[in-house]
Amino acid sequence: MSLRPACRVAALNAVWLLVLTWTAWIYWPGLAGPEIFDDVSNLGILAVLDESPEHLMDVVLGNRSGPSGRPVSMLSFALEKVHLDRGIRGSKEVNLMLHLLCGTLVALLLFQLLQYAQVSGAQSVAMTLAALWLVSPLYVSTVLYPVQRMAQLSTVFILASLVFYVVWRTRWRGTGISGLLWLGLPPLVLSAILSKENGVVVVPILLLLELLWFQFRDLNGNRLVTLQRFVWSALAFGSLALLALQIAFPEWLVSGYRQRPFDLTQRLLSQGQILWNYIGQLMWPDVSIMGVFHDDYPIPSTILSPISVLWSWLAWCLVFAVLFVVRRYEYGRYAAFAVLFFLVGHSIESSVLALELYFEHRNYFPGVGLFLLVGLCCGMIIRWLPEVRIVLLTMLSVAGVFVSSQTSSQVQIWSQEGILTINNVNMHPESPRSNINMAVLLARYGAVNEALGYSARAADLNAESAGDTGVRALLLSCYANKPLSNAVFHGLPLWSVQGQVIDRADALIFLVSKLQDAHCPEVDAVAIADKFSVLLLSGSKQRWADASVYSRLAILESALERYENALDYARLSLSDEPDTVPVLLMQLHFSTILDRAVLAAETRDKLLLLAEQGKLSLQQQQTLTLY
Repeated sequence: MSLRPACRVAALNAVWLLVLTWTAWIYWPGLAGPEIFDDVSNLGILAVLDESPEHLMDVVLGNRSGPSGRPVSMLSFALEKVHLDRGIRGSKEVNLMLHLLCGTLVALLLFQLLQYAQVSGAQSVAMTLAALWLVSPLYVSTVLYPVQRMAQLSTVFILASLVFYVVWRTRWRGTGISGLLWLGLPPLVLSAILSKENGVVVVPILLLLELLWFQFRDLNGNRLVTLQRFVWSALAFGSLALLALQIAFPEWLVSGYRQRPFDLTQRLLSQGQILWNYIGQLMWPDVSIMGVFHDDYPIPSTILSPISVLWSWLAWCLVFAVLFVVRRYEYGRYAAFAVLFFLVGHSIESSVLALELYFEHRNYFPGVGLFLLVGLCCGMIIRWLPEVRIVLLTMLSVAGVFVSSQTSSQVQIWSQEGILTINNVNMHPESPRSNINMAVLLARYGAVNEALGYSARAADLNAESAGDTGVRALLLSCYANKPLSNAVFHGLPLWSVQGQVIDRADALIFLVSKLQDAHCPEVDAVAIADKFSVLLLSGSKQRWADASVYSRLAILESALERYENALDYARLSLSDEPDTVPVLLMQLHFSTILDRAVLAAETRDKLLLLAEQGKLSLQQQQTLTLY
């Protein structure tokens, strides 16, 4: 006897609640894990809210991790800090809740699309596939990596936009409800973009959804001519806009590659293979190669070196050829959309921009397209052999249990800093970042010499970070609170090649913060400051460092109350970036202390002018009033 509709809905809701509970239980141990990689640099600004919550909007609008500043994501971090303040564990708890929300939206989206495609048992298939998405081990590095909330929030709003659109389209019969679309959809799309810039992919995906899935027809089969014209116009406008951008700013694309060990061609060659790798990790996970860092991914020389690059691109050509052939069939169009969903989802971070080659979190949203493709395959099989539906769902459920065990093992690794660090360096021994993290871990346990060995190996693996070797050695000494021997200290290089400008301030930022807060009292901060000043304040016309390095050293000299040196560093920093407000405030402070009245007045006037232009935050304005 079949269940009544209300009972069936209640039963499915109960099952879904169990799925969410199961996912939360798997991830729970990982909430005790450490901060990761760029968490500190992106979220350290939140500390100001401990004593000054009124500066919340300065924090929200002050992030520089992307062109937009990602204010929606920063707002979530700021509100969490003000109202919850549970530290790194609290951030991971919020990430887990967002993951469960994303899984629910995935289930809703898959159900709406599969139901429209007339897949038998669409609700059960959608829930099973969404459960598989939730427990995919590839997403551990997104959920337990606090700053990747930016990717999660962007995904939340992208999925909400798609669900909103699909629900609107499947219920619209030309009754004038279109006004609701324009009220609801733009805020969701904008929120996705302001959470993380790659949220813009929702726009072409919406257009492809209409083009390939709904085909401009309402539920009665009538063609929606106005909608059709709008979609084609939007596609044409978007293509022309991208072309115009490239023509108008030809340097913007290649300029970023000056700081990378690969060029545009090499990046494009690598992505064909990397996209297949992502697909393999989603459909048949190999947790032994998963981790935080993939900066050891091999850079191809040509399309024939290695030969796997050629095969990967030939495979993509075959995929497109098959999709072109099957597009005339209903399920062929649906399959084309699912594949393009995955590829367009990767189009920002896995195409021409000068980003790092490989990151697992890039699959958080695009992976939904692959699960949709699996759902369509199940729908075709069920259409031909209806009696196998239960067998298929059982097989998918068994697969869910299997990948859950893999995810659980990954979560356990992420639950402790030491285990995560050792696992990363063991699984990725050629990764410079894994070696650097291992060096930091050893230094914290006092093993300075062993730490220096891993730091040197990182420099050998990546010439771009060689300039950090000396600064990193000082930082490792500070972590261990053990001074380096005189021979090692005086022999440390602070740059990699004679005449090369020091432009990597990452290690220096941490070193200055440690010395400034007296976290390593056994380390001679004055000797370190002297080592830098001999090179950088020698009076030579050679510029050894960029603005960020000079500003950090100004902070260090200020902490040591050596204001002459601090002022010199501030001036050097401003000679490169004259309108940098924090450094101008430093210059105002140092010149006031040193009784340089003329310089102080000039600096204050400039800051007042910048304040009139709206370029000072509330906190900076309050600081300026003190002078």
